[in-house]
Amino acid sequence: MEEGYLAGYPMMDIGITLIDGKEHPVDSSEMAFKLAAKGAMKIAVDKAKPVLLEPIMLLSVYIENDYLGDILSDLSSKRGRVLGQEDMGNLQLVKARCLNQNSSTMQST
Repeated sequence: MEEGYLAGYPMMDIGITLIDGKEHPVDSSEMAFKLAAKGAMKIAVDKAKPVLLEPIMLLSVYIENDYLGDILSDLSSKRGRVLGQEDMGNLQLVKARCLNQNSSTMQST
């Protein structure tokens, strides 16, 4: 489906099999069958209780102690979740989980 049920995102890898259909010379048309299929699909997807999945990546970052607060703040503003932190002298190793955003929105300095 090009227009998905949740948030309008496309639905992928869905298969449907029509097991019964009747044709009537007056009421049957290609458009009628398409509308019936669309309505049936909407009911089936609603009963399946779909969920929207987002790609998540695990992240390990070495951060100088001076910048730790700024980086943690930036990470949480991007819906990141810190999983752990290790002290390495002047550096901190931060392990986190965050949304996999495309490379144009990721930054490093």
